[in-house]
Amino acid sequence: EARIRECAILAGCLNNPGLAATFEERLERMPFSCADLAEIRDALLSAVAGAPDGTRLRDDVAERIGRDPMPDLLAPGQVRANRHLGPGADPDLAARAIEEELTRHAAVAGWRAELIDAARELNAETAESVGWRLRDAAEAAHQAASRPISESAEVDAEAEEMLSAGLQDLLDRQIWKKPRKT
Repeated sequence: EARIRECAILAGCLNNPGLAATFEERLERMPFSCADLAEIRDALLSAVAGAPDGTRLRDDVAERIGRDPMPDLLAPGQVRANRHLGPGADPDLAARAIEEELTRHAAVAGWRAELIDAARELNAETAESVGWRLRDAAEAAHQAASRPISESAEVDAEAEEMLSAGLQDLLDRQIWKKPRKT
């Protein structure tokens, strides 16, 4: 999806040279996911700075990168199908289409950055939590292993004696028989 948006933005700017200068600042700040498209963007920004009126923009970009950028930019079918990004498109509709793609791209890039930050924080918290749990488990294992055998035997004998007394009480009361009605 990022590649499609990046292609759409660049194709719209190259096909509508007057708009490239309008979006120049946002293009400079825009992080690109695709290195080949970032190269085209950099060439576009250099060409816009060299010819602010937009004449020969596409040719200047092609000279700077050594090839025509349009086949790369029009490779995604969604970009080819968008009539607002093509040459001869209404400038207002082209500006709106480019603006929408820039806004969507910025939103997705922001979401990805937040997701990465959240993952880092989660990993830090998880590591601390796991550390506490392992420390508690190690302490319990240490206490179990270091308790004197005689203490353990006394506790076990006491529990067995209580259980035996409880069972004897149930037998004495014969709890399996129904009480008679009187």
